[in-house]
Amino acid sequence: MKRARLALVLGLFALPACSRAPAPASTPADDGTSLARVDGVPITDSTLQELAREYRRRHAGELSEQDKQELLTKAITDELLYAEALRRELHKDPKVREILTNMLVRQQLAGAVAADVATEDKLKAHYEAHPERFVLPEKRRIRRIFLPVGESGAEGDDAAKARADDLHARIAADPDAFAALATEHSAGPFAVRGGDVGLVSDDNSVGLPEQVLQGAFEADVDALPAPVFAGGGWNLYRVEDVRPRTVRTYEQSRMRIKRELEAEAYKTALAAWIDELEANASVQRYEDRLQGWQPTPAAPVPHPGEQASPKEEPATPNTDEGDVNDQVRALMEKDDGQ
Repeated sequence: MKRARLALVLGLFALPACSRAPAPASTPADDGTSLARVDGVPITDSTLQELAREYRRRHAGELSEQDKQELLTKAITDELLYAEALRRELHKDPKVREILTNMLVRQQLAGAVAADVATEDKLKAHYEAHPERFVLPEKRRIRRIFLPVGESGAEGDDAAKARADDLHARIAADPDAFAALATEHSAGPFAVRGGDVGLVSDDNSVGLPEQVLQGAFEADVDALPAPVFAGGGWNLYRVEDVRPRTVRTYEQSRMRIKRELEAEAYKTALAAWIDELEANASVQRYEDRLQGWQPTPAAPVPHPGEQASPKEEPATPNTDEGDVNDQVRALMEKDDGQ
């Protein structure tokens, strides 16, 4: 019987746990409709119906009598584990509390917020009120060679300028040589990419010297401007592609607008709901105690190359499906050996 129950649990652990409300303080008397009771808590028709729906998603055909017995055993097992988890006060674990509060907030707000926001009039009004947010700026793919001057190990100004002129002449004679020459001669993180800086807009997120950025946005594709001294060295650059400025249509932007408005409405609704909960609760803040409170000092961060000492933590069972199944199999094997 022990082995049969373990095997049954092993097969049914793939089914999600059935949802339930917290157990009442006092269990009701049996009304003749429950399918089982665990310490007085009824296993109801709705509990088994939920398990049956999930079971049918995985298995074709009608449920046999054995299938129904297995589902009931699953429900009983689930209730036993749930009751034990409550007895051990696992619902007070910080991670479990976070899961519960997130579920509560989604249940309270998500549906109402989505229904309120997702009207075409509101979405279109937002699109028309903020046209600048749906413009994709012009971007240019830039390839660059940078020869620093005056830094430790760098050439002097005259030598760097002579080398910049020489590289400029070599690239002008053979444009395909730019990438190889950048890898060999350029300083900076883009050298390993053959000097390819990527697509750059006028917001200059990659931090190019202003003279280089301005020159690149004025240059024609594949043109090779004269070397420019900027950013502490000599720069050779070339524009290899241009992505023109485009305006996204309402249809292209609709889902982005919907997500943004939902997020904004969600935050507003959450703040209002929290204020309501706080107004109906007794909340005392001890500001004088807070002033004297200090967090526990953080553990020192090991230097590069040092190995952090392992942190000893109490062993806790892993609830991942595979690990639970492994634990059940281990119990079964132990049972076989007895």
